[in-house]
Amino acid sequence: MMFRRLQQSWRATAACAVAAAGGYVAGGSRNVLDSESSRRVRPFPVSVEGTGSGAAFSAVSDEALRRAELRHADRSIHVPQMLSPPPAVSSPPVSGAPLGRYTIAEAIDRAGPAVVNITSAAADESLFGLFGPRVPGALSSGSGFIIDGVKGTVLTNAHVVVSAKRSGNPVSVSLRDGRSFEGIIRSVDTTADIAVVELVREPPDVQDPNSPVPLPSVELGDSTKLRMGEWVVALGSPLTLKNSASLGIISATEREGYEIGLVGGAHAFIQTDAAINVGNSGGPLVDLDGKVVGISTMKAADSDGISFALPINYAKEVIQQLEQYGSVRRPYLGCKLLTLHRVLADELARKSFNFPREIDKEWASKNADELGVLVHEVEPNGPMAKSGIMPGDIVVQVGKKKIMNTSQFLAELGHKVEMDVAIVVIRGKDARRLEFTLHPDIRK
Repeated sequence: MMFRRLQQSWRATAACAVAAAGGYVAGGSRNVLDSESSRRVRPFPVSVEGTGSGAAFSAVSDEALRRAELRHADRSIHVPQMLSPPPAVSSPPVSGAPLGRYTIAEAIDRAGPAVVNITSAAADESLFGLFGPRVPGALSSGSGFIIDGVKGTVLTNAHVVVSAKRSGNPVSVSLRDGRSFEGIIRSVDTTADIAVVELVREPPDVQDPNSPVPLPSVELGDSTKLRMGEWVVALGSPLTLKNSASLGIISATEREGYEIGLVGGAHAFIQTDAAINVGNSGGPLVDLDGKVVGISTMKAADSDGISFALPINYAKEVIQQLEQYGSVRRPYLGCKLLTLHRVLADELARKSFNFPREIDKEWASKNADELGVLVHEVEPNGPMAKSGIMPGDIVVQVGKKKIMNTSQFLAELGHKVEMDVAIVVIRGKDARRLEFTLHPDIRK
């Protein structure tokens, strides 16, 4: 399955022809994205907690039941024959306030004013070679959101502005209230697909009543607390339609990069069925509190209801690195890792007598599908090799935290470098503690 970054592009020609162009994809390839030409409307499920005055039903006569059925016949409401309280269930209670008529609208109102549309231009191009007439470069449109209203700092996807960054052109940023600003691209990290843009404006002065007030900004949430099935809203400018919103749920909280065809992905994605289309890239994915939990990034090609967002906690780490160093310093491990699923573990156990058959009893829950991180290959003289780790080892702990998959392992290491790390691996039937130092990845 091919996945494409969501970025709308068009070329400014005399005929004003409009075309959609693809964005950044891992590996550096670019693909043409087709605009969505059809829309599906799904019925919105409404859960009714109670009816009437809220009094609990216990014993009701047959005559009362008959009257109730006749009274509500015009509403097509089925009155159950058994109105005694239902038996207790073991599932945990649903937390949070019930979903009301304006719950989603209020979430949009909290984040919406800080959502922006970003238009950028690539370098001018020549029609007939080096000495031919030059035409304006392709324009691209995406989304973003303001994270600092005083400084005018905007967060977006790198593939939204990377062409303008390479050409040295500024970008145009417009808010929901109609105001527009020129934006300077401060930093771009194509590996994480995150960029920081700073709006060119007079900085606000609290002591000057005539000074411009701070711009609206979003509140960043905690993506580690997301749950499958939780409601989210994608905000942005799909197909250049500014100030658009689409509703969906969290389909998966940690969809690993290799599962969606991204080679070398060091982080997991949030999967959602909220509609994310060309132009949504860089826009916020917000929860019902209006807090940003992700950055809309891409969708499955030729599919509906399969979209992906960067977790906001991952973006926070990248932003901190960009502000502190101007680039992202990533640790280099020198090994290839795989999430050890139970099916894979059972297969390896059948083929190798030394494979730990009892790993799930001590290091993972009984019904867990993920049991740890399998070391597939180790680079000679690499950091992991120097620690004594070997192919076939199973990493089950980093520091004091148990690790069940590669996303957790890499997230625990984060972007820290020049630091000592202790891990616990299972080798055969023994658990071993190994230590190594994280060094920055200096490969080009």
